[in-house]
Amino acid sequence: MLYRGFSNHYFGTVLQSAADAICDAGKTVLFSIMPDTDEPLFLRTVIANHLLDGLILIDSTIDLAYLPTLLSYDLPVVFVGRRPDAHFVGPDNFAGALMAADYLHAQGCQRIVALYGPTETNYSALDRKAGFETGLEAHGIPHDSVWAGYADHKAELAQELMCDYLHDRPDAVFAGDANTTAGVMRALDTAGIRVPDDLIVVGFSGHMIDESCANQVVNVALPLESVGQKAVDVLVDVLANPPDVPVHVLLKPELIV
Repeated sequence: MLYRGFSNHYFGTVLQSAADAICDAGKTVLFSIMPDTDEPLFLRTVIANHLLDGLILIDSTIDLAYLPTLLSYDLPVVFVGRRPDAHFVGPDNFAGALMAADYLHAQGCQRIVALYGPTETNYSALDRKAGFETGLEAHGIPHDSVWAGYADHKAELAQELMCDYLHDRPDAVFAGDANTTAGVMRALDTAGIRVPDDLIVVGFSGHMIDESCANQVVNVALPLESVGQKAVDVLVDVLANPPDVPVHVLLKPELIV
């Protein structure tokens, strides 16, 4: 299993559930952090020497420098996170963001701040932005009533942007990831704005915000444990019966109010 950064809750939860499923199947798990280089040592040693039966790779980066080399080996690979040209299992980020837009519309929100992740480099951020914008358009919420910014998965930047947008007196915030949610909540707390009484916050949050305000945020909860388990199931199936086309599995999130 290859991943980028164990400290991240997303990676950690998926890794643990996948590792449990692999061990339950009587297999051995090898973990490695994959650096973003053209030809990492892992490719030239472990994979090139056929020391693995299959690989689960946890990374939503759109342009992986080592991807062409990786796919050139005769090794079944299942990605965690959407990747159009390969086997993948991941949360349906588009559907989750669409749920967020539906919820804000149902609450009558019309002045919305939307803070996204790095949509040019990350499939998850791209899908969440697309889903939220699709939902807003479906409900006839005009573009000039939505203030969009890019926090790039950084709590400090999200906090700074949120402080700036407060001058426009929004009635809701869509936070595109957990770090962004944390930054938004800090900005609102500093400004003395009550959530959800004065302003609604909805987004992909959960683990990154303080317990004291966790129940104030409407959370798009991702099925991370199921993603890890399903990735193992798909890899086992691909090893047993190689398909002619890539296997794509999206698991639906849950909106927790």
